[in-house]
Amino acid sequence: MKKSLVILSVLLLAVFAGAQADTDKEITRKAEFIIGLIDNVQWSDDRKPGDEDEILIYVVGESPVTPKLEELAEKESAEGSTITVKVVSEADDLTASHILFLPSDDVSLLAKVLKKVKNSPTVTVADAKDFARYGAMIAFFNKEDDSDIHYEINRLVVESAGLTISSKIMDKAELI
Repeated sequence: MKKSLVILSVLLLAVFAGAQADTDKEITRKAEFIIGLIDNVQWSDDRKPGDEDEILIYVVGESPVTPKLEELAEKESAEGSTITVKVVSEADDLTASHILFLPSDDVSLLAKVLKKVKNSPTVTVADAKDFARYGAMIAFFNKEDDSDIHYEINRLVVESAGLTISSKIMDKAELI
C-alpha cells in the first residue's frame, strides 16, 4: 500500500512538473511575442521609437508574464533602445505606452482600458480569446490540439490607430 502511494505521488509530481513546464513555455512565448512587436510594428512618425527613445510596455495588473517581459526587456535594452516594463492599473494614464498588455479575461476591465487608449497609437495585446473582437488589437488564445501560442488580430483597430503590423506577424494570425 505504501509503495503504491509513493508511486502515485511520484506520478502526480511528474504530471504537475510537466504542466508547469508548459506554463513556463507559454509565458516565455507570450513575452517573446510582445517584445518582438517592437520590431514588427510601424508607428506614426510622432510616436515611432527611435534608437535613443524609451519604449514603454505597460502591463495592466499582475501577470506571470511580467518577470519574463522584464528579463527580455533588459536584454534587448542592452542591445539598443531602452525598453521599460511597468505594471499599471486601469486608473493610470495608459496613453504613453507603446505596447499595452492586458493579462485579464475581464471584459469590463478591457472596456475601461480600451476607452483610455482610444485613438492612441498604442498596441493593445490581450490574453483572452475573442478580445480582438471586442476591440483589442491582438488577443492570445490556445488551441486544444497543440501547445503553441495563437493570436488573432483586429485589422480595423490596428489601422484606425495609424499602426502597421508586419506581414511576419499578420501571416500567422487569425484576422478579425
